Amino acid sequence: MIEKPYDGRAKIDFDGLRLKILIPTKKNWFIIIFLMAWTGGWYMGESSAIKELLSSKNIAADSFTIFWLIGWTVGGLFAITILVWSLFGWELIYIDSGIFKVEKGILNLRLIKKS
Repeated sequence: MIEKPYDGRAKIDFDGLRLKILIPTKKNWFIIIFLMAWTGGWYMGESSAIKELLSSKNIAADSFTIFWLIGWTVGGLFAITILVWSLFGWELIYIDSGIFKVEKGILNLRLIKKS
């Protein structure tokens, strides 16, 4: 019998043979709110740069805008990934017949599986 020391975020399931621990991500509300606001500004910059490129007659002259847009897109995708992980991420730990597994995911999507 396993006793929980406190009612924490983790959900523990033990059926006598297998132990399964589901741990949702810790919510840092400052980072979540900041990234939500930043993503709004990111979207405005992204859409503005794309409109500028599409309306331009001379793409060769817009090489800096293309370079900037690539970096801006990568940075935005990184920030969105952190935001979604912070809101909906989880880790799952299995211990079954001497086998230890750790999985990470977002919502119902498994991202990383380690044994």
